[in-house]
Amino acid sequence: RSGIIVSQVNENSELVLGLISTVGTNTDDVISCIKDQLSKFHYQTEVINVSKDILSQFGNKQDFDSEYDRIKYYMDLGDTIRNRASDSSILMKGVVSEIFKRRDNIVNPSPRSRIAYIIKSIKHPEEVSFLRGAYGVGFHLIGITSSSERRHHYLVDRKSFTEEQAAELLVRDENEVEGHGQHTRDAFQESDYFIKLENELDTMQAIY
Repeated sequence: RSGIIVSQVNENSELVLGLISTVGTNTDDVISCIKDQLSKFHYQTEVINVSKDILSQFGNKQDFDSEYDRIKYYMDLGDTIRNRASDSSILMKGVVSEIFKRRDNIVNPSPRSRIAYIIKSIKHPEEVSFLRGAYGVGFHLIGITSSSERRHHYLVDRKSFTEEQAAELLVRDENEVEGHGQHTRDAFQESDYFIKLENELDTMQAIY
């Protein structure tokens, strides 16, 4: 799919690739594959992790006792920021600001040639709408999915969640009742491309 993405914009353009996946989906191999594929088109890639690069600027430095505590903390913090701003796209405005700062010339910050930014990760339909408005055809949303059972096992077996903790965050991540909360399921439907992780080696199957 990287060839299609590159062909849709000027060959030297900046690309912004948004990743959307639910809690418990291991996206590391997908990101590595995207980097490898884009390198064939002489693109460099930079990952913007919303939790680490954006949300962490709003909270105090934390030492987490578990992965459950870390994920829950950033979920709570993201909800708080969106609610206080009354803006479900506010975190993506932070992402755009981060991309702006990474450009070579702050006085005249033109898009960088052959750079692809990978945003990890998007959680709300309004975030998708904002990024499409900001970057037009240079933005592509990639949905990464696996079965609920697989995600549950990943959290319990590899991240040391309890059964109850895994079930709690899986439900919350997909579709919170609060309007400015996370609505991953709704945003996922707006993806331009879908990748399904199918087996224990995280083999990827593109869904057209």
